[in-house]
Amino acid sequence: MILCKQATTTDELSAQNSALWDVWLDKYVKRLTADMADVADVESADRTRRQVMNSTNPRSVGVRLCFTKSGLLLPHLKLLADFQSLLLV
Repeated sequence: MILCKQATTTDELSAQNSALWDVWLDKYVKRLTADMADVADVESADRTRRQVMNSTNPRSVGVRLCFTKSGLLLPHLKLLADFQSLLLV
């Protein structure tokens, strides 16, 4: 795990983010290379990977995320409505 000092400027934050993405991307490429090292038919492996991914991550995931997000916003909206009702008094 890489620990970074807190960025104080947008340029520092951008540089830190870029460095972290580079590290992640290098690890990801190494993992993909290792995963595919013993695979003779890459296209078949990719089709299988897509089928597994689509069966475990159905399109309804987006709908669930939408409901979750709206559920998280509701308390904030209720607080805002309560505050607005106080302004009417």
